[in-house]
Amino acid sequence: MSIKSLFIYTLFLTIGLGSLAHAESQLIEQRLQESAQTEELANRISYAPGHWGRLTV
Repeated sequence: MSIKSLFIYTLFLTIGLGSLAHAESQLIEQRLQESAQTEELANRISYAPGHWGRLTV
């Protein structure tokens, strides 16, 4: 294997691993945001019945 081929192989391997690490961090961040949104929605739903009950009484 020539030096040029070894360099190109190493470069592509490094770029590939970097892109995988970046994609993984993006997915983790997306999951955290979705979890926070789900929790916020659940809090709104659990608050709604008591809130509407106070308004109608």
